[in-house]
Amino acid sequence: MKKYLVVALLAGLILTLFAVNKTNKQDNIAAFLENLNIQYSSNEALIKYLEYDNKTDDSLQAQIYPDKLILSDQKTEVETSLKDSQFYLSFAPFINETHPCTFHVPTGCQGEMPNQQFFVTIRNLKTNELIYNDLVTTADNGFAGLWLPRNIEASIEVMASGLSSKQTISTYNDDPTCLTTLNLI
Repeated sequence: MKKYLVVALLAGLILTLFAVNKTNKQDNIAAFLENLNIQYSSNEALIKYLEYDNKTDDSLQAQIYPDKLILSDQKTEVETSLKDSQFYLSFAPFINETHPCTFHVPTGCQGEMPNQQFFVTIRNLKTNELIYNDLVTTADNGFAGLWLPRNIEASIEVMASGLSSKQTISTYNDDPTCLTTLNLI
């Protein structure tokens, strides 16, 4: 009986520590952003801000991984988990110049075609489901970002001014969040 009680207490302690750690991470990111005068209501809104509206502090660095967002300045690094059901893909169509990238840095990556509109179609390759079929506008950094379902393989086609590029993408835990190989021809 004592053995079961010890196991139950240990399990409870582990769950409590996990919950406290998760709360501390959220508290840490909230405090970090508050020091930079950045308000956000969700990780999705924060990533949108970083991609499209970040014109504040040059010391703010951000990197988006499939499962987390890491923010840092010269003194502090914080991270927050992303939803298990969504995958953020940022892409930068180009004609002449690109750069290699695996995990998107919205505060540092620069694409060739800022503030331009593209028609984007994304289709699940297994189910043929149309995931996205609309216009997007790249941010000042030349990237556009979309939230996609996680754990799929899909095709992405980007079109503008009679030029297009089509490529296969996937949204698994080890896949890139930065797509810089959409060469418009």
